[in-house]
Amino acid sequence: MNAHKKEGLRALAALYGPKALKVALPILAVTVVYFQGRSEFEGLHPSAAMMLVSRVPAWQLAALVLLGMVAVLAMAGYDAIFRMGQRSTGTQMNWKPLLRASWIANTTNNVMGFGGFTGAGIRMLYYKRSGIPLGQQLQLLFLLSMSSLVGLSFLCTLSITGLLPVGSLMNEYPWLTAGVWLLSFYWPVYLILFSGMPLPFGGWLRKQGTISFRLAAGAGLVSLAEWLLAGVTFYASVSIVGLELSLPVVLGLFVLSAAAGILSLAPGGAGTLDLVLMVALSVNGAHPDHALAALLLFRVCYYAIPWIFGLFLAARDWMPRGEVLLGRTQDLWSKTNLGWQRVWMWPGQLAMLGDIGIWALSSLVLFSGLVLLVSAATPGILDRMLLLHHWVTPLTMKFSHQITVIMGLLLITLSRGIWHKLRRAYTLTLVMLGIGAFFSILKGLDVEEALFLSAVALLLYISRSRFYRRRWSYSRWSVVYWILLTACVAGAFYLLGDLLNPTPGHWLGRHKWAAAFFLKDRELLRSAVVGFAGTWVILTFWIWLSPKGTPHSPPNQEDYERLSELLARYPGNPLTHLLYLGDKSFFWSHAGDVLIPYGRYRNSLIVLGDPIGNPYGLKEALREFRTFADQWAMNPVLYQISARYLTLYHEFGYRFFKLGEEGFVSLQEFTLTGRSKADLRAVRNRYEREGYVLDMVEPPFTESLKESLRSISEQWLGERREKGFSLGWFEPDYMERAPVAVIRTAEGNAVAFATIMPGYDGSTASVDLVRFQPDAGNGIMDYLYMKLFEWAKGQGFTRFNLGMAPLSSVGEFPYAFREERLAGWVFRNVNAWYRFKGIRKYKEKFEPVWETRYLAYPQGSSLVTVMLNISLLIGRVRGKRRKATLTRSGGRSI
Repeated sequence: MNAHKKEGLRALAALYGPKALKVALPILAVTVVYFQGRSEFEGLHPSAAMMLVSRVPAWQLAALVLLGMVAVLAMAGYDAIFRMGQRSTGTQMNWKPLLRASWIANTTNNVMGFGGFTGAGIRMLYYKRSGIPLGQQLQLLFLLSMSSLVGLSFLCTLSITGLLPVGSLMNEYPWLTAGVWLLSFYWPVYLILFSGMPLPFGGWLRKQGTISFRLAAGAGLVSLAEWLLAGVTFYASVSIVGLELSLPVVLGLFVLSAAAGILSLAPGGAGTLDLVLMVALSVNGAHPDHALAALLLFRVCYYAIPWIFGLFLAARDWMPRGEVLLGRTQDLWSKTNLGWQRVWMWPGQLAMLGDIGIWALSSLVLFSGLVLLVSAATPGILDRMLLLHHWVTPLTMKFSHQITVIMGLLLITLSRGIWHKLRRAYTLTLVMLGIGAFFSILKGLDVEEALFLSAVALLLYISRSRFYRRRWSYSRWSVVYWILLTACVAGAFYLLGDLLNPTPGHWLGRHKWAAAFFLKDRELLRSAVVGFAGTWVILTFWIWLSPKGTPHSPPNQEDYERLSELLARYPGNPLTHLLYLGDKSFFWSHAGDVLIPYGRYRNSLIVLGDPIGNPYGLKEALREFRTFADQWAMNPVLYQISARYLTLYHEFGYRFFKLGEEGFVSLQEFTLTGRSKADLRAVRNRYEREGYVLDMVEPPFTESLKESLRSISEQWLGERREKGFSLGWFEPDYMERAPVAVIRTAEGNAVAFATIMPGYDGSTASVDLVRFQPDAGNGIMDYLYMKLFEWAKGQGFTRFNLGMAPLSSVGEFPYAFREERLAGWVFRNVNAWYRFKGIRKYKEKFEPVWETRYLAYPQGSSLVTVMLNISLLIGRVRGKRRKATLTRSGGRSI
């Protein structure tokens, strides 16, 4: 393996290694628990568990939901204690928004992770909107992150001492025993930390904010109440399904399972907590069917229903009237120095909540699809089916069942369009929710399901102003991805239905009153296949009928006339001449005095250089361009920009990556005298003795000259391909716009040439293509540049642009950001023929003045992906440019 590949693998490991570990650990934990306790799962029939759940009386189910709500509401104690601690500041939050923020934060944290950081981050967004100072927000976050495990730690201590009996379970799982012992030490350490005792690391603790012992102890008591009420909710679930276990035993088993979930690092302990709970109940004499039924009730009543209610609150609370985006909160985070936050890779794990309202809406749509599919895979409730049988035919019921499967798959797919704020996705989702609600009634009289879908539709309608994007950019690979995803979901629907509908040999299947409403394997398979096919028939028509517009179209003759008029009033930049290649689109500001040239690759709109035109109209033009990109769900990137407008770019939410430096030779100061220029003098004298001369050829060029230059260009390229976008390629029409410098031998043969690239500022000259025959000698480029300096000085130019020198050291130092190390590796290897390390060394011999060039990319976007898109755009295969480019209509402006 060569050094470049090793470098890339190291960068990949540094960037994605921790994320992969966070995925691998939960999977490993679930695998270990399953194989250690698989004997306890023998005789498990999910269909029987579902039947037990469906036979729970409505009043008991309502009571369990109410208990789960109370358990979640108890976590508002964190906010109440913190509010009381801020009485002296005069910035207390009102109780009503505080309780809403607490509910949304806590239910989301329950689903996404026990660490406390997810909930704390959502609180920060609410607190910021309420005017709570940043210092107090960070203080709350620190308190929450430290106190969330105190209650579980104390309960672990009770389990070890035997006050919460767990039987022989700890002896059978040594790794779990070690974890429980480890967690049991946390609560005394927590109290010592905030007791005011002198500690070696007290200075670090004081940096996180002054938190009194009273406040810390109160938060610890809230944590204890949180875990106790969660355990009581699980005990109620166990009792409802008929398991006769005492409260202390159930609490002990719950504590062990929660500890396993924490150690697995899985969000909400998913998988590990569930398996350990089932094993624990089975070891204590519970039938696996009853254990699964209890677990399902607990997950629905403590996690799912409160979280769905929280999503409704979030979607309603974060209407477009005054949103606070996470990107701004991330800016605040970047100014703090909280080393402990890195344990959970904060705030990256909350990036998906950049807009809480739209995130909540897309989650509700996704959940609506899952509800329809789970409902379709589950046997209907007997009493309702018998009642419905008097009003509709069995054929209507089966047809309705099939429609709900299609609607479920469609809603899962459309949730992505809701996330991207696509107007057409919003319209189709409303229709699908209405159809799904209607056929839920005809399928099995599922009134609750229909009401839920109707509520989601109503919330979407109220939020209709959020959906403004005209088109969502997608690639063929993304379509393949979604086809595979919907196929997997359809397959999961079939497997779930197979699990939840008992076989004829099972005791449930032998009951004639129940078997009539179970789905057979053949029916499930048909529903899955027809559902998948129907979903993609509808989506295909939907995509086919979508607007065919594109945010990238070549400039026309009118655009070039406007460009000429603009350059007559305002100066250009070193990259302006490349706009005449015809491979970039022109975005004109409303005022018409600013031009932003860009190219498109995948979902990126890549602007080349700083915008051209009126500097006083630049801010409004950038706002219009960002709005334009947002309407098409594109990522606006600024490539090779100068330091002149960095402050303005920063105001628009851009982050920066140093690409390299551009060298400018002062023609008035450049001289060949002195010892350092001895090599250059020797090169010039040698070529002049041999009769080489510079021939400046003005357009139009003869055919013989074009063929001669083409031959030199092809020899210079060899097996390499032409680059583009930020570089010119051999294109005769483009070359005819400026003089060409040709180096000729004494016999008049051309051996090297350079195309002149005007700077459009009246003082700068530059070159674009510099190409020579391989046998022209090692000093031919030096001689060409020296002769060009003489020519440019004679033409009245004051400086000469040598072009970019990309930094070979970008991302190579161990102190560089991991993403920058990977981005630097991508850029160096995708554009390998540039030989970056030697470019700057070569240009230094002319003693240029270096000006830094940057890449600006929006917050939340991946630097690695942006750099890859730019590299692929530059390296795109260049064919013959169509002459229609300069006359074709279709230039786009807002």
